[in-house]
Amino acid sequence: MLKWPGQVVLWLGGATVTAFAAFKFLASKWIENKFATQLEAHKHEPAKELEELRHRINSAFSRLTKIHEKEFEVLPEA
Repeated sequence: MLKWPGQVVLWLGGATVTAFAAFKFLASKWIENKFATQLEAHKHEPAKELEELRHRINSAFSRLTKIHEKEFEVLPEA
């Protein structure tokens, strides 16, 4: 009579340990994947801002160059 409940407890305990190990493994992989995705997004933000600043500087420099060119055209006439 005691043999049957003992076997059930052992069987359920083994299944529980297996399920817990699988859950722990899968959860750690999922968390690592989430962190890696967020890290890539975080790394992308500064690069995006840097590219935007480069564009703004280049456009300002281009405008300044055009002004100087116009100045050299008008200065001899003055």
